[in-house]
Amino acid sequence: MCKGCSPQRCEIPVSEQTPMQIACPTCDEAGCKECDNEGWIKITECPRNLVGRETMDFIELADFAKKGSFPVTGGTLEQSQSFLIACRILWAEDDHAERQQWSNK
Repeated sequence: MCKGCSPQRCEIPVSEQTPMQIACPTCDEAGCKECDNEGWIKITECPRNLVGRETMDFIELADFAKKGSFPVTGGTLEQSQSFLIACRILWAEDDHAERQQWSNK
């Protein structure tokens, strides 16, 4: 999501009329107060606008790491534990989103 977006242009045009829906990460589609018991969260603007600059920087670094180019020289043993854990979480979410996308086709 948003890999092709830039601050000026959203790759996936979303709005109130054409929202993007994602599975609620809090309840895993079971329904909770975070998603108004719907199991889905409606996104009405580019998701890139909903996260801060540090998050976008991390996503970019995690993408480089997935391709074997880690931010700190020396490979995985030289990376911080928190960076490696965050990468695993992001990669798992990316895989989950891709599987959902394929199942909707």
